[in-house]
Amino acid sequence: MSTADWVVVVVFLGFVITDGLLKARRNRTAEDYLLASRGVPWWAMGLSVMATQASAITFVGTTGKGYTSGTGFVQFYYFLPAAMLILCATAVPFFHRARVYTAYEYLERRFGSGTRRATSATFLVLRCLSLGIILAAPALVLAAFTGYAYELMVLAMGVVAVTYTSFGGLKAVISTDVKQMGVMMVSLIILFVLIVGALPDDVGFLGAIKLADAAGKVELANTSFDPAEKYTIWSALLGGSIIFLAYFGTDQSQVQRYLAGRSLRDKRGALILNAIAKVPVQFAILMLGVLIWAWSLYDPMPLVMGTQQSPATVAAEGVHRSQSLDAGRRGKAWLASDADADRAAFVASSQAVDATRLAGSPEGAANQVVPWIMKNRLPSWGITGLLLAGILAAALSTIDSELNSLATVATVDGLRLDPQDPHQTRRIVWWTRSFTVVFGVLSAGFALTLSDAGALIEVVNEVGSWFYGSLLGVFLLAWCDRGAHGRAAVTGLLAGMAAVVLANQVLELAWLWRNTVGTGTTVIVGAVASRLIPAR
Repeated sequence: MSTADWVVVVVFLGFVITDGLLKARRNRTAEDYLLASRGVPWWAMGLSVMATQASAITFVGTTGKGYTSGTGFVQFYYFLPAAMLILCATAVPFFHRARVYTAYEYLERRFGSGTRRATSATFLVLRCLSLGIILAAPALVLAAFTGYAYELMVLAMGVVAVTYTSFGGLKAVISTDVKQMGVMMVSLIILFVLIVGALPDDVGFLGAIKLADAAGKVELANTSFDPAEKYTIWSALLGGSIIFLAYFGTDQSQVQRYLAGRSLRDKRGALILNAIAKVPVQFAILMLGVLIWAWSLYDPMPLVMGTQQSPATVAAEGVHRSQSLDAGRRGKAWLASDADADRAAFVASSQAVDATRLAGSPEGAANQVVPWIMKNRLPSWGITGLLLAGILAAALSTIDSELNSLATVATVDGLRLDPQDPHQTRRIVWWTRSFTVVFGVLSAGFALTLSDAGALIEVVNEVGSWFYGSLLGVFLLAWCDRGAHGRAAVTGLLAGMAAVVLANQVLELAWLWRNTVGTGTTVIVGAVASRLIPAR
């Protein structure tokens, strides 16, 4: 990286830390610190929600997923808009009327303290593991650029996020999220334009899409009923809908955003913004990966892009490069002739390229696609620095939200401190800051084990699939079953998580289906247990 690139990165990080620390001066009460005085407008909440979702995993992992597998992953998001509308009509009004500080505080009012403890503990485990994965993505990029150890980069990212999050509270989180979302989107657009510009003139954008479609990279709907298939319309309808209902309706990292809203209308507006924007954004990022795949037929990328080395993969580099260039030539021939025979020849050659890549690339290679391009193919007069700032923005906007929600739950639900008691304000702020540091250390420790993980966008969602369905089941019992009680709800929660483990072992389910199993089991067991087990 050039001096200009480093200046861009340093200025960005300095601005983020300064902006977060300045917000600390406006915190006077626990409500100010934990919920930004409940005065956040819809657009800021909506962008913060999107920024929390759009981590560096989205920037790096989703683009890499598009490069290796195409757009099939977008099916996961198809029913997100419907989930947002359902939550606008159900969960958002519930939480708005309750005026709680955490999602699990609401469950205590409905079921008692035992359910609150069980669900908040489940959230803490889930979110701490997820945060470790989220820390891993930018650390991989920084390690590739700087040459410093991956472990050192994990610690550096953690220190930056912990610093401004612990001092500024939710005001700092939302304020920086909005700005970081803007930086991330600008960075993605720049990378998109650069990749399209790098395509051969006789291929271009439309030609690249045509080649990708012929090679099976543009998949919009998979109607297979095979439960082992990762992404189908049916797994998205059942599993995807459930994970979005759970994520936006029961996960404190999301619920805390709209708890901070000025009004019910603002809270709904934040989710509607996500309903409108999320699917197009995810599809565009996957298409960026697909375009990188098409471009790599004319400027092949190595099989081994990171620091990993293997004699087998090194030996296969020449074969992979030759196959890629051959597929590129055949692709141009088909675009020029539009003949079926040329199309068949291109498809066969592109399949050979993918087979060699699959056999020769180490696990986690998808996570190295964007870093390799930035380091080896982009101009060094500030553009690389801006894209790196975009990845850091994506990472920090998620890390700060996760840390803040973890610390809030640990303080309010774990220690049972009352944010409405003005005499406890200093204790609440002290403990929340302390827990921010604690969870930063724990998640960094987990991230240190993930340097060779698979596609991070899948890893982070797979972690959630073990817990989210069961958590949603408890909230459904609270909202929909008036006869349900606390002991039965906890029984259902435990049964749901056990059923997910059992079903995965016996049926080898794709991860999206685990959410359906967890929710269904929790609701059924909880409802039945409420009729059989006494409340006390």
